[in-house]
Amino acid sequence: MKMNRLIVFLIILFVFNFPEEALPIIGWVKHQAQGPAPRWNHTFIYDSARQRHVFYGGSLNYDARIGMEEMGAFIPDIQSWISINQTNSPGPRTEHSMVYLPDFDVYILYGGDFKTDLWVFQPSTGIWGELITSNQPPARTNASMSY
Repeated sequence: MKMNRLIVFLIILFVFNFPEEALPIIGWVKHQAQGPAPRWNHTFIYDSARQRHVFYGGSLNYDARIGMEEMGAFIPDIQSWISINQTNSPGPRTEHSMVYLPDFDVYILYGGDFKTDLWVFQPSTGIWGELITSNQPPARTNASMSY
């Protein structure tokens, strides 16, 4: 039976396993692999081309909201974390939004920390670039994105 997973990276990593038929539900499993420091207010997306779950930024302390620019990924098939090398990053941030666009093989990052900037990351090269747009939405935090 093929198993599907829902991966949640909060303070620690949890994996929710469920069969393809969705019943019976197997349940949550706390992941034990050594990973990045616990964090809040980060993004966590799924890169289907590389079959990995990618995080960016966040804060080590919820109240301080001092952003980080660390980027890494959890690879379920090998139950391991990796660091992702990046060039020209958007910088430290919290409460931002990010999405993977599989048709273009890029990650898009927006805002956070009441910013209005829009960035594109090419996972094949590890390079970030800022996208300059007109008619930007107002600055915001905790916005949601989907594709």
